[in-house]
Amino acid sequence: MEYWIPWGSTEVFFEAPPELSVTTPKLTPLSNEEVLSRVSAMPDTPYLFIDYLPPPTAYKALLERLAESCKIAYVSSWRLGLERVGESIAELERLEKKPPLAPLRELAQETQNPESAILTYPVTSRLLLNRIATSQNEYLAWLFKIHGINCFDPIRINLFPVEISFSLDGLVQGIWTQNNRTGQKLPVFDSVIVSPGKTPLDSTFYLAAQSIILSSPACGEGATILSVSECKEGLGPPEFVRQLYETLKAGPEGELNLDANPYRLVAAELASALRSYRTYLVTALPRSLARLLLGLKTFETLQEGFTQLLRLHGRGHRMLLVREGLHTDLRMLATG
Repeated sequence: MEYWIPWGSTEVFFEAPPELSVTTPKLTPLSNEEVLSRVSAMPDTPYLFIDYLPPPTAYKALLERLAESCKIAYVSSWRLGLERVGESIAELERLEKKPPLAPLRELAQETQNPESAILTYPVTSRLLLNRIATSQNEYLAWLFKIHGINCFDPIRINLFPVEISFSLDGLVQGIWTQNNRTGQKLPVFDSVIVSPGKTPLDSTFYLAAQSIILSSPACGEGATILSVSECKEGLGPPEFVRQLYETLKAGPEGELNLDANPYRLVAAELASALRSYRTYLVTALPRSLARLLLGLKTFETLQEGFTQLLRLHGRGHRMLLVREGLHTDLRMLATG
């Protein structure tokens, strides 16, 4: 049987034996009526903070709802790289109805602390921040820190959180105004094949690293992760490469807190996953670079990587296949 997974602007596949047990996360999109119903119940606010992950259409209904009442929407895009915020705003600007948009760092030009605001973010962004932010106000405090905003106290803001789950095609699968999904037990697998998603989300190893981190909770003892990511733009932001090198060289990382920048956060979480689970790459990165910096074996084709999984775990093992690793909340697989 053939299984397909994104690679750049196309897809690649592997052929699996029929006895292999393959699970692929699938979510049902909300209807337009359901999305509008949930968005219409949100309060008017002069400020909107957007922790952005493509595509822009996932934010369309919310931005239309606040187009008239919101004074300004401040945008962060640390998942893509702090320097990519201009590109993120340009993507959101293509939407027809929206409030004015600006980089989050420009909040420093405000003359007084915002009294109330909406913070909207992908569920996977919050999952990546689990170790450093235990509330939405701490989440916003971290965003302020990484953008150099020291003049306002986010704890004093009456914050209305909007957590969204969506696909790379912009189909909204869930909207929550508080996190009340706790106590869920994830099934575990012998192997995980994960892609960040189609281009541009598999363009750097910084993005691939996030998908590895997000998929690791599904790994059982002795499991193997096979990351499939073209990485045609290389490893990613230079600061991430430096943090990753130092983290892997230094051994187990110290305690993470709100002072950790996104590159240190991703480097530390990735290092933890690599120490816990055997990991391989299917990538266009030079093999010598992956071995020298990451200490990871690479394969040129997905079929080669998959064959290695069969050698390690057998033809009938339990596999999880994650096609959109940057967007997939594995808690949807929870058993209770």
